[in-house]
Amino acid sequence: MLGCTAQSTKQTTQAPSQETPETSASVSTAANTTVPVTPAVSATGSAMDWYPIAKAEALKWRTDAKLIEASGDNRNGKNYYAIDGKTDKWIYSFISVPILTKYRIIIEAGAITDMDNYDEPLAKMMYDGSPSGDDWVIDSTSAVEIVNTKANGQDFISTISKIRANYLLKFAGMGAATPIAWTISYFPENYGQNFMTYVNGETGDIV
Repeated sequence: MLGCTAQSTKQTTQAPSQETPETSASVSTAANTTVPVTPAVSATGSAMDWYPIAKAEALKWRTDAKLIEASGDNRNGKNYYAIDGKTDKWIYSFISVPILTKYRIIIEAGAITDMDNYDEPLAKMMYDGSPSGDDWVIDSTSAVEIVNTKANGQDFISTISKIRANYLLKFAGMGAATPIAWTISYFPENYGQNFMTYVNGETGDIV
């Protein structure tokens, strides 16, 4: 990782419980009245599912904040979620080029659980002219499907019982050959050959 990683601020909140005892629109109380029930939040989501939450928070931090990275994996405790581009935790990193600072937001099960600031001395060189997060077209689910169907990812998965999958979206500065790109990587739980493929985040082409 380039740049310093000196942390300047940090805030932690609690993720919502995964247990939602009621799913109906309302529940009766002892006084025979009804109160609204909050719908259950999905335990897993794609990178785009929770990006609006991260973006809204980042814009509170700096109005010039731009997405530069989103990352997740299929780990589920000691087990693994299906390799479909969805997971219970996404990390979104934003940049403010004028103040040379990176802002990282962690979202778990649809709720912000952590936020950090980091110095990024090379912000201007690395991210000046980088695309807007609104130019991002290919979601993590689509990137995985493209890799599995067009780059032999499914053939690799079918030969190994337990695989850790990493999903990494990165934005590059002006002049980059692929300004928005997914890196989809598969790693066997035990020793073995790894698999890695890149997908254009705007067109869906294998790169």
